[in-house]
Amino acid sequence: MWVYKQLIRPIIVVLLLSAAPIILLIYLGLSNAALPILIYFQLLLIYIQSEISLRQNNLFSAQFYPFFTIEISNPLTYELKIKNISKNPAYQLFVGRVLKYGLPVSLAERDSLLENNVIMSSLAPDESKIIKPFKSMEAIDKFRGGLAMELTYNDQFGNTKALSLLFSANNVVFLVPNMDEKPGPLLRELERATVVRKLWKYRKQKPVG
Repeated sequence: MWVYKQLIRPIIVVLLLSAAPIILLIYLGLSNAALPILIYFQLLLIYIQSEISLRQNNLFSAQFYPFFTIEISNPLTYELKIKNISKNPAYQLFVGRVLKYGLPVSLAERDSLLENNVIMSSLAPDESKIIKPFKSMEAIDKFRGGLAMELTYNDQFGNTKALSLLFSANNVVFLVPNMDEKPGPLLRELERATVVRKLWKYRKQKPVG
């Protein structure tokens, strides 16, 4: 059922894109509609190429993003050591929201768990700093139980990015980047249809053995 729901949007997009040529054929006939349909598909191709260019530009700019490692430097107090392992600086780093199942908790609950002054003006390449964001051991236990901490920062172009920090029971910190939506609505729907098709093909495969 989930597969069918995911196909709805790509099918709607295909129908909308096909509507113009069909209408031209109905009202103008095959001979008169040939040139307008050709122009329509040329414009559509130009639009797709512009979306591809946006994707390439987005991919190119990714090389200027900073990357971090975060580890627990003191298991007793849960001090965190954050290090910039890229060649790009990061600015205005601060511990922001607390997430539960991907959704932010209330500000009052957030303030009961984390300190409000965990802010770093910058983090240069290969530089590391120690932060102590938690207010109590009870707060640490809640994060071990499934809460996520969001670390927000600016790159050298002033773009705001964020990482979600997940904490395991054995003191391992997992970094999950908050992914921005890829540019190009038409390409996104085509990608969605491709993924759904692969999932459908996978479901149709018979188990081995």
